[in-house]
Amino acid sequence: MTALKKDIRKAAEEVAEEWGFSSLEEFINHAVEERIIELKKHKFIEKTDTIKDGLKKRGFSEKDILKEFEKSRSSA
Repeated sequence: MTALKKDIRKAAEEVAEEWGFSSLEEFINHAVEERIIELKKHKFIEKTDTIKDGLKKRGFSEKDILKEFEKSRSSA
């Protein structure tokens, strides 16, 4: 694992203890997992916004898209 700056390590140790993590490593793993999830969500939102903008430029409304989605679900 990469060494932490002193002030970050101290803060992480305090938070880990306060929140009942069994070790600093467990807390760091949890924190990194949470951050990865946040970044993936952000990337997903960016992609869906790009798709949404493209559909709007082509004249589709949210209602149109939902109607088509429901139509495809019921025919499946």
